[in-house]
Amino acid sequence: MIKILPKPIYPNYIKPFFDFISAFIGFILASPIFLLCTIALAIVNKGTPFFKQIHPGKKIKKLFRFVKFKTMNEKKEVLRGNFLVKFT
Repeated sequence: MIKILPKPIYPNYIKPFFDFISAFIGFILASPIFLLCTIALAIVNKGTPFFKQIHPGKKIKKLFRFVKFKTMNEKKEVLRGNFLVKFT
């Protein structure tokens, strides 16, 4: 006869609960910093402060949108390319 064991409490109930609570508290505490970064980048970049990119998911089955702060503009990329050509 096969004995069916109950699910362990810690990995199935307690840990996910604390993971959610700590992530929620971290998000609330970091929100003012994110807001200041968004405003500063919108002023500096004179446009949207976000950079959107599509990434493949696990085993490339599903694509998802990834949103980051835009901290590098197109001019910096051209300057970096010129620098690399000049010194290589």
